[in-house]
Amino acid sequence: MDPLKVPNVNGHYYDDAIFPVHKANFGVINDVLVSMVGFCPWDLSNFDRMCFPYAFYEFTLTNRQSKPVDVAVALKIKYEAIPIFVPGKGLKDDSGIHRKAVFVKSDDVNSVITAGSDVGFFTNGRCNIIGDTTNNVALKIFLGAKETKTIKFVLAWYKVNSYGKYYYENLATDAGSVADTGLIHFNTFKNNAVTFITKMRSSNIPVWMTNYLLNTLCNMVNNSCI
Repeated sequence: MDPLKVPNVNGHYYDDAIFPVHKANFGVINDVLVSMVGFCPWDLSNFDRMCFPYAFYEFTLTNRQSKPVDVAVALKIKYEAIPIFVPGKGLKDDSGIHRKAVFVKSDDVNSVITAGSDVGFFTNGRCNIIGDTTNNVALKIFLGAKETKTIKFVLAWYKVNSYGKYYYENLATDAGSVADTGLIHFNTFKNNAVTFITKMRSSNIPVWMTNYLLNTLCNMVNNSCI
């Protein structure tokens, strides 16, 4: 499917966005159940890591068939220049002013990571040619019968001579190093964010007030102000 879209169920889209988490259920695609948890870095024990310029997307894929299947997910963005492929990780742009990187990993040790702007992804789940500034980073996995696996994407950016100079230049050297940090702490950020939301929503505070309070906290990360 290009692009992935959440279905509209009884007049409501099948997703739930509340800072710092966005859950999306894309439904069943070719007998594979696809869902995503997107989240901001949430780690009150380390404010520096919490304010790195990155965002996170975890896809959960469940094979509903009684036979194995190949599954691939790709994240497509536009880079400022033609990016560089980093084997086993993804793409990064080391030139220009506003640099970006997309790195990916999976709990499948035999996963295949490719990148490119060609249509190969839609035939065999692999990209082959990086010939443009808009590119996919794709990860292909093997799902056994009734098996579930996850795919983890980190989108990182790095702006040279940015107004947010401290976090861009003192804590990291480029978008790739930011993405590396994101991959290392991916599970911690996700668990922290989901636990925070779960605890807030299980309180006796009215729902509208809980949602308002949580969404107001976005400025803590967006402005790098803790």
